[in-house]
Amino acid sequence: MLKKILSLCFLFSCFVSSLSGCHSESDAKQIRVGTISGPETQLMQVAKSVLLKQADLPLKIIEFSDYSLPNRALNEGSLDANMFQHRIFLDEEIKNKHYHLVALAKIFIYPMGIYSKKNTDFSENPTKCDYSHS
Repeated sequence: MLKKILSLCFLFSCFVSSLSGCHSESDAKQIRVGTISGPETQLMQVAKSVLLKQADLPLKIIEFSDYSLPNRALNEGSLDANMFQHRIFLDEEIKNKHYHLVALAKIFIYPMGIYSKKNTDFSENPTKCDYSHS
């Protein structure tokens, strides 16, 4: 697991290093990255320390609690990058809000769990989903 996290940090460090040319000298090479509070921010904290140590490039992490805000901030120019969403969400945001954003890299995918109050084994799950209890 640690190896995966370090690999992701290295990949993200390379990605963020490529953004360093996007700023004027007055920005002191600081890269502004938006995340959603939680695991993304924790991962970015690790990437921040790796990036500073390996490339002497400071990273400013800006946390959001509303999923609609990081893409808006990126589109308006107050962020250099964001990391919080899957491709389908990004594509819908671009389509519906006419953002001029581009996906640069796949960073990570969360493992997902399936939970049931009735079944104890996955094979017991019905083939048709019943949302009537939602």
